[in-house]
Amino acid sequence: MENFTPAPPIPTPDTLPQLRALGHKVGYFQRCLTDHDIEIVTRIKDTNKTNPLWGARLNSEIVTFRSVMSSDAGYGTFRAVGDKAWTKTRLRDAGINTPMGTLVNKERLHESFEAAAQVGLPCVVKPKAGSHGKGVTLNVNTFHDFKRAVDQLDREVIVEKEITGQDYRVVTIGGKVVAGTLRKPANVVGDGKRTVTQLVEEKNQQRAANPSLCRNLINIDDESTALLREQGLLASDTPERGQAIRLKRVANIGSGGDSIDVTDLIHPGFADICARIPALFNSPEILGIDILASDISLPPDNQDWVVLELNANPDIDIHRWPHKGTRRDIGSLLVRHYFPHAEKATPKSVELTFKRSKNDEKFRSSLRSRAIEFGVWGTGFVTNEEYFLRLEGTTAALDRLTNWILANGSTARLTATAPSPESDPVKHLTIRPLEM
Repeated sequence: MENFTPAPPIPTPDTLPQLRALGHKVGYFQRCLTDHDIEIVTRIKDTNKTNPLWGARLNSEIVTFRSVMSSDAGYGTFRAVGDKAWTKTRLRDAGINTPMGTLVNKERLHESFEAAAQVGLPCVVKPKAGSHGKGVTLNVNTFHDFKRAVDQLDREVIVEKEITGQDYRVVTIGGKVVAGTLRKPANVVGDGKRTVTQLVEEKNQQRAANPSLCRNLINIDDESTALLREQGLLASDTPERGQAIRLKRVANIGSGGDSIDVTDLIHPGFADICARIPALFNSPEILGIDILASDISLPPDNQDWVVLELNANPDIDIHRWPHKGTRRDIGSLLVRHYFPHAEKATPKSVELTFKRSKNDEKFRSSLRSRAIEFGVWGTGFVTNEEYFLRLEGTTAALDRLTNWILANGSTARLTATAPSPESDPVKHLTIRPLEM
């Protein structure tokens, strides 16, 4: 695997949408499909807005998806593991460690808190169904904190014993471990020169250049301010060189956390545990397993560890573009699992001519973004009436871009040779490839 090299340090406004599109798990997965010359089929009638149905076709073979999971086994598991209480019971029955906890009775909060206290304080309060760390409250020690955490949730609530350790996401494809990431809460490290605010600004510039992290910048909010106060700091203070400053409690990438690749460090004992889990939940093609452990590189028998929860629709982009460590192209591994005969395709060159649209400036910006998202690059020029482009990409990527142009109101046609411009002014157009 190649080492991670970040994109340019400060993206321009035009590159940010492209980074976001490519870094989203569906955008990245679909790009991997077209890189293997697999056609994306998007016009499938479906009413599910959260995970709409889409398809991919290689010759006569068609697979339907919801996000990056298959529409049958994957989505079935997704709905099942959404019930965290049932998931824990299933794991526990299979001899796999999970945090002790119970459902909260909102009508009898005192009794629920007493039950949690018997399991052990501090405890964690979180929604029965959810993801990305939303609604999770850590370090709950008093009834007042417990009630406040429960009151902010409008769904069923689980309370669990809080367990200390490092937060890991392990991904399996076809029941085999393919990637592991250490997730650290949002943080900065002092250099003895800059304030906390300035350190956050610098780190956000780095995150903005990372396709996976650019949507999730660090925000100094009330939680961050309270954590800084616990560390004896204000946002305007200058930490000492090497001083680690924690800015969030939950190790969540969505709130500015770090993703650090640890795939090669996973101990065989943990790999075996993770490989057992998919079969317990309808054997989804891909599964994200959240583990809390002292050190995933050490034998599980020699430490306290638990499986926190499962995700049948995991973020795969965090492994392709980690904050630190080796990049793992699990999108391509997933492609080859769904389409075992697929191979990386060789790009070809075409020339595309089409009429200018009415809202041309907006169209041109969208064209550049879509081309880069789909895996197409090239050069061309624009006259008063037409576009003339020389483009490169796989057949599937070029077809996808052509279909997008047709769907957006222009008449496009492939040409054997590109004409010379017939009138002025001429505007040159360049579409640069964005590294995968």
